[in-house]
This record gives sequence, structure tokens and C-alpha cells, in this order.
Amino acid sequence: MKTFTHGESGKLIRLWIHETGRVISDRLINAEDRETLFTGVTTAVREKLREDVVIQVKHFIDEGFLDRDQIFECMVDKIRFTDLLDASTTKNSQTRSYDEINGAESRYELNQKLLDGLRAYNLTSKRPMDLVLFDYAVTHLLRLCRILKMNRGNALLIGLGGSGRQSLTYLASFMMD
Repeated sequence: MKTFTHGESGKLIRLWIHETGRVISDRLINAEDRETLFTGVTTAVREKLREDVVIQVKHFIDEGFLDRDQIFECMVDKIRFTDLLDASTTKNSQTRSYDEINGAESRYELNQKLLDGLRAYNLTSKRPMDLVLFDYAVTHLLRLCRILKMNRGNALLIGLGGSGRQSLTYLASFMMD
């Protein structure tokens, strides 16, 4: 059995929190269900993994005090894992490594990779897009890329017209080949 260093075990815990957020939290529709998930995740991390969720998410928030809503937002939206930064950049998304976006350098590298993908899309498309990839759009783009990577992956995109759902889906589809 492999033992993990403190940094690696923290990454493993953040990966588990991230996957829980993608698989379960993205499907929740009300605050009561989100609270149940939050309580379950924090309890599981504390009792089974002997770690504190706050320690795993505190570097995502600049302020010293974290309330429950900020911790849950970090669990769902700030912890990010993707395979788009794999140096091999193979077209086969099944062979790329899935790693954490953690720190300014990897966020900058991810933004550059997404902008490169958008430029490549615009060069090949009959209908180029002029997108602003702000933080929330990047979060949704990574969600779409993750969904498209799965066998029979699907998503129901709900929102106002002009909110970017279709454009982000086109870009994610292009980037995931």
C-alpha cells in the first residue's frame, strides 16, 4: 500500500472533494440538499480521513475567516482538476493525466491553453466566437470537458439566452475532440 506525503494526501482529499462536487453537487437543486452534502463531506473528511476541509480549501480564499458558504463554494467551484494541461496534449483525452489546477502558474497556463483552444476553434469555424473566459465561465468549461470525456456523458444546460451555454459547449466539444 502506497503512503502519501502530507501534500499528496491533501491533493487526494481535494480530488475526492472535487469529484464529489462534480458527481453529486452539480445535480442538487436546493439549499437543504447542498447543506446535507456539505455536512456529509466535511464529516467524512474529518472522521474517515482525519483531515479538516478548511485546511484543504483555505488557500483559495484571501480572507482569514471562512464561513460555511465560502467553504462550500470552494469545495464546488474553486477546487479544479483537469486533463487539459497535460504536456503531451494528445488528442486522445482518455490518455491525458488528470491534475489539479492549484496556484497562479497553473491557472495562467490553463487560461493560455483555453485561449489557444478558442483561437484554434475560431480559425476552423464558420462562426467564430468572441468569448471572455472569466472565472465562472472557465469553471463551466472544465465541467463540460469532464462530461464530454466520459462515455455517454451528457449535461442539461439551463440558463438565460445569451449566457454562453452553447458557445462553451462548442468550445469544450472542439477541445475534447
